[in-house]
Amino acid sequence: MNARERWQDPLVPWLLLFGGIFFVVGWVIGLVWLWTSPTWQRQCRWLATLLWPGGLATTLIVVGLVLTHTICTGFPSGSGPHALSCVTHVIVVPEPWAMGIGAVALIVPLVVVWRLEHVRRVRTCNPPPLAH
Repeated sequence: MNARERWQDPLVPWLLLFGGIFFVVGWVIGLVWLWTSPTWQRQCRWLATLLWPGGLATTLIVVGLVLTHTICTGFPSGSGPHALSCVTHVIVVPEPWAMGIGAVALIVPLVVVWRLEHVRRVRTCNPPPLAH
């Protein structure tokens, strides 16, 4: 850790990735720490803020909406026919599209976290200069 890095900096990428799962509070804390830290430049800050806000929590929501079409529950009604209740989601996407959207929804937050972690490590672990 160099003089510019704060103790929170190693946590920032992970809060941005997983923080949304904990009532969005963790993601917001990660975002505040990201923007107040001198470790990341403006480009990385905007990348992490705008590309997939909420981290994996948003991914779970998007994938859940895209890949779930209809949910049905049934209850036996004596010896007669079963009472069936179905709810259909408004978003209906063909399966190939759904798989593509799901893949993007998973990959984008992982790439953003990889980029933030890479920038943090390069700034704190600079390689020694080459000897001439």
